[in-house]
Amino acid sequence: MQSPNGMVKGKMEIAALPVEKPEYMGYGSRAKNTYKKQRDESLKMALYMLRDSLKGMWYLQQLSPGFAALMPFMIVGDSGETISQLWSKQETFSNLLPPGEADFEADILEGDYQEID
Repeated sequence: MQSPNGMVKGKMEIAALPVEKPEYMGYGSRAKNTYKKQRDESLKMALYMLRDSLKGMWYLQQLSPGFAALMPFMIVGDSGETISQLWSKQETFSNLLPPGEADFEADILEGDYQEID
């Protein structure tokens, strides 16, 4: 990632859906071709989802001046961990999540709002 002060190291970990590898994949095997096709389709879907999420972050950055789209992926120091990984290890992270048995709509979505002119 490039900033006004130079390059900043970043890392994105992308996972695709798992594909079961058949037991026998001999020469010219139909299972081998099917496995390769499923694996390729799974990898394509992961890349499409990455593309869509990056597009969404770009639009959010345009609409919210203080939003830094790629900040969660920046590597902190020499730790090799991203800002998101370090933040999720802190105790304050668990305070931001609803309790496991909470009713989502009733407990979380209620609240006051204020229109700003």
